[in-house]
Amino acid sequence: MKQVLIITSNHRAAITQLRELSKIKDIKIFIGLKTTSLSERIRYHKYLKNNFFIVKNDVKNFLTEVHNKIGEFILFPNGEGFIREVLKEKKYYENLNIELPLPSFEAYRKFSDKYSFQKLCSQYGLNIPKEINPPQNTFTEPFVVKPKILADDKHILRIPMLIENKKAFKKYQKMQLDSEKHFYQQYIKGPSIYYCANYWKGQKRTWCVQRNLAQQPNGKSVIKAEPYNLPKEILAKIDKMFIDNNWNGVMMMELKYSIADKKFYAIECNPRFWGPLQLAIDNNVNFIKALLNPSYTSQPDENAKIGYLWLGGYIKGLLLKIQTKTKFQFFKSEQKKVKYKDVWCRKDTFLYFIYEILYFIFYESIRTLLNIGKNKS
Repeated sequence: MKQVLIITSNHRAAITQLRELSKIKDIKIFIGLKTTSLSERIRYHKYLKNNFFIVKNDVKNFLTEVHNKIGEFILFPNGEGFIREVLKEKKYYENLNIELPLPSFEAYRKFSDKYSFQKLCSQYGLNIPKEINPPQNTFTEPFVVKPKILADDKHILRIPMLIENKKAFKKYQKMQLDSEKHFYQQYIKGPSIYYCANYWKGQKRTWCVQRNLAQQPNGKSVIKAEPYNLPKEILAKIDKMFIDNNWNGVMMMELKYSIADKKFYAIECNPRFWGPLQLAIDNNVNFIKALLNPSYTSQPDENAKIGYLWLGGYIKGLLLKIQTKTKFQFFKSEQKKVKYKDVWCRKDTFLYFIYEILYFIFYESIRTLLNIGKNKS
C-alpha cells in the first residue's frame, strides 16, 4: 500500500488532491496542517480522521518525524517555501525512501525565481514583457514589480506586485523596496493562460491548458476559468525548455494573451500544484495518478466542457477591490456550453462552502471596513 503526504499550503489544490486520492484503492492519505483551527477542521473534515500532522517550521525535523511514525511515503509538491526547503535536503529524504516527484533544487530555482525564468523563456523563443525603468515620482501607466529571487527580507517582495493606479503607486513608494533585488515590466493587458504539465525522465506525461475568465483585483487568485487550446508551436517551445533542463514533476506556467498585439507572453512558473487544479481533474486530466504512476499519461479531450469556479473568491475579491481601489479582471468565454463547477460547493466540502461565504461576508467585510476607517483617521 502506498502512503501519500499532502501539505495543505494551497487549500484549493489540496482538496482536489484529497478528493482524487480518496477514490484510489491501496492508498493511505496523511495530511500536513498548519493549524487545527476551526476553518481547517471544517475544510477537510471528511479526510482528517486521525491521519494528520501539524507542520513545523523545521521542515527536515518535521518530515523525519513523520517518516519515523508512518514509514515510507510520497510527498506531493505543495507550497513554495516548503518545497524549497525539501529540495535543499533531497538526497537525505531519498535515503529514507521518501519519494519526491520533484526536480533538482537548481532546476526548481531556475524556473521558480522570476528573473531567471524570464531569461530562460527568452532563450527558447518565447515572448516576455518588456523590461522598463520604474517611474520615480509620478504614476503614469500600469506596471509590474517582480522580485528577482525568493528571499526572506522585508525590502524584497515575495510575490509580484501590480501597480495599476495612484494608490498602489503610493503604497509601492512607502514600501522602500530594494530596487537592485527587483525588476520591472510593462503590464500586459489580456487574459492569463495556464499551461499545466507533468514531465518525467525527459517526457511529457500529462498536460492541460486553461484560460482565466475572472481574477481577483491586484492580480490575485483565479476565480473562474475554462479549458483552452494553445498553439502547438508554443507548447513545443515550452516542453523543450522543461525537458532540456531535466524537469521532473508538475508545473503550472502562466502566459498572457495581449489584447494589443495578439501575442502570447510568458509571465511566470509555479513548479508545484496550483489552485485551479480541479479544472484538470474534472476534465479527466489526472495529475494525481501521474505522480503515483510515472508511466500514466493523459491529455485534454477536445470536447472538454467543465470550467472552474470559486464563488467565495468573488466576495474576497470585492473586499480587496474596496480596500485597494483596483479592479477585477473579467474576460468573455470563448467556449460554448461550458458547465462551471465551484471548487468548494461539493458534497464533501459543502459545510466549508457555507462557512467560507459567511466568514467573508461578516468577518472579513467588517475587518476591511475597520481598516479603511483607521487609514482615513
